Amino acid sequence: MEYLGMPFSGEIGFIETEMYTGIHHEVVPKKKSLGCTDCHIKEAVNSSRCHKKAEEIQLPEHYKKTYPNIKFLDFEELGYE
Repeated sequence: MEYLGMPFSGEIGFIETEMYTGIHHEVVPKKKSLGCTDCHIKEAVNSSRCHKKAEEIQLPEHYKKTYPNIKFLDFEELGYE
């Protein structure tokens, strides 16, 4: 507040708040959910990374690309190969 040239008592307080969000908020149907390869290259997909009990289990659905024409992250721009 000093930087803005405005008065400040030095006291800070909190108020109780509640947030209401529908259970469907930002959750898509299973058929529209991202596949591993929507964000990762196939060689980087490893089920046991996210699913600790899935050692050595690689299923075709792990390699599905739900949105093949959409680039969600530009890894090259982020500095990755």
